[in-house]
Parts: sequence; C-alpha cells; structure tokens
Amino acid sequence: MPATKLLCSVCCDAHELSEFRFLKCGHGFCNTCTERIRISTSTCALCNTPYGEYPPRPIYAELVEDTPEARTRRLTADLSTIQADPSLENFRNLPQRLRDAEHQSGEGMSTDDSETLLAAARTIETVVKPLTEKVEKYRGVNRRNSKLRKQNDELQAQLRLLESQLTETRSQNQALLRDKEQLSEERSLARSEVEELQRLYAIQKVKAKSLKDEFDRANADYQQKIERLQKSERLLKSKLKVLGSQNRRKNSRRQSQTMEDDGEDSLIVEYGSGSALS
Repeated sequence: MPATKLLCSVCCDAHELSEFRFLKCGHGFCNTCTERIRISTSTCALCNTPYGEYPPRPIYAELVEDTPEARTRRLTADLSTIQADPSLENFRNLPQRLRDAEHQSGEGMSTDDSETLLAAARTIETVVKPLTEKVEKYRGVNRRNSKLRKQNDELQAQLRLLESQLTETRSQNQALLRDKEQLSEERSLARSEVEELQRLYAIQKVKAKSLKDEFDRANADYQQKIERLQKSERLLKSKLKVLGSQNRRKNSRRQSQTMEDDGEDSLIVEYGSGSALS
C-alpha cells in the first residue's frame, strides 16, 4: 500500500500524518511550520482563529488507500479470515465491503477472486442471516433484560432510599420515645415538687394563721397595757396637780408664818432697846 501524505498549506510540501499538528479551528500544518507560525502570530494562518489555551495537537488515525486494488486486497484478507474462522465477529464489516466490491466488480479482481466472493456471499446468506436473526433476538432479549435491570436498579435504589428513610424514621421514633420518657420523668418530678410545695404551703399557711392569732393576741394585750399606762399617766398627772396645789398652799402658809414670826421678833427688839435707854 503506498504511503498517504498530507499537504501543508504553508510550505506546500507533503508530510506524513504524524508530522502534522492541528489547531483548535481544525486546520493543520506540518510541525515545522506550526512552530514557526506560533512564534510569529497567535492566530491560524488560514482563518485567523486565535489559538487560545488550545495548543496544536497531533491526530492519531489509520489512513487507507481507497482504490479497487486496495479494496480487493482487503477483501481477500477478509475472505481468508472468514474461511479460517466463519464466526459472526469476522462477518461484521464484510457486507459493506462486499457492496463496495460489487460496485467495483471487474476492476482489479480475478475470476477466482470473483468466484470466491460469490461463495462468501452464499456463506453469508446461509450462515450470517440465521446468526443475525439470533443476534437480533438476543439483542431484543438483552434490551428487555437491560430495561428490566434498569427498572430493578431503580427499584433497588428506591428500596435503599426507603430503607434509609425507614432507618432514619426509626431513629427519630426512638429519639421521640426517649424524649417522651424523659418528659414523663420530668413531669412526674414536677408533680412531686408541686405536691411538696402544696404541703409546705399548707404548713406555712397554718403557721401564718397561728402567728397572726398570736400577733392579734399580743397586739390586744399591748393595747390594753397602753390603755392602762395612759390611765395611770392621767391619774399620775392628776395627783401631781393636786400635790402641786397642796405644796403651793403649804409654801404660802409657811411664808406667812415666817413673816409673822419676823414681826414679833422686831417688836421685841424695839421694846428692849427702849427700856435700856430709859
């Protein structure tokens, strides 16, 4: 098979595919021209599309020569393979190649090759067609199985989701039960505390009533004492007033008596003095 080369639009030389580098826009040049273009400009030499961040890259492909002789050689190789191993895999690309050979019949193909080609066509009719029917049936079964597997996978996913939700719900229920038990314990404790407070309140109420009664009695006694003291105070004031009056009278009489005594003494003195003078 002759080598297939590509034409570089810059240097106009033919190069192997491995020597070409292709840009983001799809145009390709030989490796030498590509490097030279990248140094001088940042766009494609044909369409001026910017390189951007897309570096020139090689393309890996298998090129073939599409001529009657080349197709004949490929058919001969395929027929040899089919005769050695007439399996379905070896018949995969043969129909298209046979059609190509039929279009190009008589060009580059010997009589023996034509007879061999016809024998291969008959082999395809007798072997490939039943196999193809089986394959199509198998593919239909596979498609149904694939659909069933997909449905099964979806159901399994839904089941796992439901199981996860069920587990989460059970966990939440357990948490709610624990909260309920804790709330019940707290309510029972609160009820006990309320009962204790009510008992203490009743006791304090009795004590308060007792203290009030005692206070009322003490207050009554205190009021009676105050009244007695006030009465005693009034009596004392009366007595003091009477005693004051009596004392004032006594003092007055005492002063009068003193004055009388002083007069008598003065008379005696005067009389005695007169007698002595005579």
